[in-house]
Amino acid sequence: MKLVAPNAGRNRVMEYLRLLIDEELTRLPDHPTAAQMEKLLRYDDFHAIKDAKKLQTIADGPSDLIVPGPKALRAHHIIPEYVQTKLSALGVDVGNMNKTPVKVFTDEAHFGAGENSLHKKMNAWGEGALSPAKVAQSADKTELIDNLITFYKQSNHEDMAKVVRGWARQRSIPYTL
Repeated sequence: MKLVAPNAGRNRVMEYLRLLIDEELTRLPDHPTAAQMEKLLRYDDFHAIKDAKKLQTIADGPSDLIVPGPKALRAHHIIPEYVQTKLSALGVDVGNMNKTPVKVFTDEAHFGAGENSLHKKMNAWGEGALSPAKVAQSADKTELIDNLITFYKQSNHEDMAKVVRGWARQRSIPYTL
C-alpha cells in the first residue's frame, strides 16, 4: 500500500538529519567498535524521529521510507536487507533488521531510474555480485562482507564501508579488507 501526503515544509528537518548522519558516519574509525556502532542512527531511529516530528511520508513496505518534497529522502540500510537475510540463512545472528545503521539519500540517488542510483550501481557492481539473485546463491559470509566493503569504497562511500566492518565485527563475521 502506498500513502501519499504533503510534507508541509518539514523536509528541512529530514535534510538536517541526513547531514547529521553523514557527519556521524564520517567520524567513524576504519574498524568501529561495538560501542561506536551503538551510537549510530538506525532504521528504527529514523522512523521514530519521523513519527515524533509527525512527518508525513510515502511508505511502500517496511523497507521504504520517503519524505515527500523537492528532495524526497530515503533511509538506506547500509547492510541491505537481502544481504542480512542471506547471512541469517548462513547462521549469522543478524538481529532486528530495523536496528541496522542507515545513511539517508535522496530518492533519486537511492533507487532512482537512472544508472547512477546506489542500488542500480550495487546490482551491477562486480558482474552482479551484490544483486539480490547472486547474494541469494552465495555461501561465503566473508565474501559477502568483503564485496559490500569493496563496493562502498569504490563508490566513494568509505563511511558506509566502515559501518560494514563494524557490523561484521559485532557479529564475528571475518572480513579481509
